[in-house]
Amino acid sequence: MVKFVKKKQEITLEEVYEIKVDENHLTKLIEEEKQKEIFRLLLTLKSSYREIIVQYYYNNLSLKEIAYINNMKYSNAKVLLSRARKEFAKKVKEKEL
Repeated sequence: MVKFVKKKQEITLEEVYEIKVDENHLTKLIEEEKQKEIFRLLLTLKSSYREIIVQYYYNNLSLKEIAYINNMKYSNAKVLLSRARKEFAKKVKEKEL
């Protein structure tokens, strides 16, 4: 058994490993909670904003593809995405994420 000494306190290697695993688990849980909160905020956007954000960021579609799918001009898709980003950023700022 390997032991580490820190300020007159012995910690075994197994305990160090458990602490590291707990930190990784905690980081993962925090990230999952942030993702859930982002999803909740997306649901508060009006449908056209939510759809274009999902298409662009989650489905990795280009603006050209989004315009084609939604039967709109490229410039309209670009403006819609810009407005959706601004609205979403405002909601994120309100929630302080």
